[in-house]
Amino acid sequence: MTSRSKSLFNTADPDMRKLLEKEAVLTDLGNASGLAYWDQDVNMPEGGEDARVKLISTLDTIQHDLQTRRYLDRLITRLEGKVDNGDFSEYDRALLRELRTDYDLASKLPRRFVTEQSKVNSKAQQTWKRAKMANDGKGDFSLFASDLAAVFDLKRREADYLGFQGHPYNALLDQYEQGLTVEQLDTIFPVLVDATKTILDRVEGAEVDRSFLSLKYPRGVQWSFARRLSRSLGFDFTRGRLDRAVHPFTIKFDPTDVRITNRADPNYLPAGVFGVIHETGHALYEQGVDRGLSGTRLATGTSMGIHESQSRFWENYVGRSNEFWEYWFPMLQRKFPSQLGSVNVDQFVKAINAVRPSPIRIEADEITYNIHVVIRYEIERDLLSGKIQTKDVPMIWNEKMRSYLGIDPQTDSQGALQDVHWSSGLVGYFPSYSLGNIYAAQFYNSLRNQHPDIDRSISKGEYGFIRQWLRENIHRHGSVYRPGDLSTNVTGEQLNPQYFVDYAMNKFGRLYGIDLKTSQLNPLHA
Repeated sequence: MTSRSKSLFNTADPDMRKLLEKEAVLTDLGNASGLAYWDQDVNMPEGGEDARVKLISTLDTIQHDLQTRRYLDRLITRLEGKVDNGDFSEYDRALLRELRTDYDLASKLPRRFVTEQSKVNSKAQQTWKRAKMANDGKGDFSLFASDLAAVFDLKRREADYLGFQGHPYNALLDQYEQGLTVEQLDTIFPVLVDATKTILDRVEGAEVDRSFLSLKYPRGVQWSFARRLSRSLGFDFTRGRLDRAVHPFTIKFDPTDVRITNRADPNYLPAGVFGVIHETGHALYEQGVDRGLSGTRLATGTSMGIHESQSRFWENYVGRSNEFWEYWFPMLQRKFPSQLGSVNVDQFVKAINAVRPSPIRIEADEITYNIHVVIRYEIERDLLSGKIQTKDVPMIWNEKMRSYLGIDPQTDSQGALQDVHWSSGLVGYFPSYSLGNIYAAQFYNSLRNQHPDIDRSISKGEYGFIRQWLRENIHRHGSVYRPGDLSTNVTGEQLNPQYFVDYAMNKFGRLYGIDLKTSQLNPLHA
């Protein structure tokens, strides 16, 4: 595949042409709904909440109605009967695979349920914002508790409608990472937890000066630096935007229209710097999808875990490396001479990589970040099964933070209110963040094997060959391949957490000057 506008599908077949026409309409409706969500977080006045909830609900209901029409089912069935002949490509087969999956799932959800869920989620997002900002930014979970209970009630019903084997969480998890189960996560996550505990135990007491990261950094100067970073990494501003939002996110309407948001904390420099690198990683994935897939559901990342691998790849493997800041730190010093003038690049790199438990996920270091994901996974898994109640979430959250990381969030905004995901109905999403760390380690290992001079290029501010490798192996394919197949194509094996463990032990062993033995941790990777 190459970046082109010509369709990659068998448009000579009349049924495929009809299917592509229907798919284009569904894609446009989904994009319209996404645009309404984007505007809600970026531009919408507070008073527009009720009207926006109604608008999004209407769009979602229309999309569901069209997606579940029997005509679409019959069209897919006819094409399934002839797609194995020589006139059809892997793109045709992949599209039919995804359409069949989506049709079967959507058909299980009643129309009234879809409308109700859209309204509840839209309202919950606005309630979450108010609850998070309450008490002068300290937050008040009680304002959000009933909305969160409604979200999870609907998610339980959704799991029942969809059907599942084992835990009801599997029905939701499959929507973000196809084929993954609670049983697998309960095997993978302990590997990450054990590695985290090993590193935390070994670096405990090591003093790293991070004070200069929390000085006053004017938002405007941060913002100009963030734009320059994003552009240099390859984000195409003729096909994208960078805007401000409370919680950074990336949204795509087409490879020609990809939008990222970021925030700049005047009291903590890394939030804005690494936020924009992270979101640029997502955006590069979407801008790199072959345009021949446009107008179909294949024109986007194949799973949330693979998507997150791209953002974590750029944020951590590139953006937190010594080589990256050999190039960028002098420029950052010129932007903030009074804050960073007496700091050298080695001190800066050690500070931005310091292993230091934090109550905030998006500000967590590379190692303890996975613990934040595990905590959220365990809570939403148990909420869904009814093992715990919504009203007890702040207490359970804080207990887990103390148990896993030895810290106690001081406010609800530092604790159970810090993420927007649950208010949006994104239950089953959080594991993708740690899966992204694992996939990123595997991809990075493959890239280094093919390009052993990667460090030298990064130190010169040259990222073109990295983008090209990622585009060729991952981005251009969109959702043509399922995550497990894509991982096998690129790395030769399925998801394997030991690559991340090896990477973490090597990196932080060097940073802290200690010997971290990987062979004693997990035998998955020989």
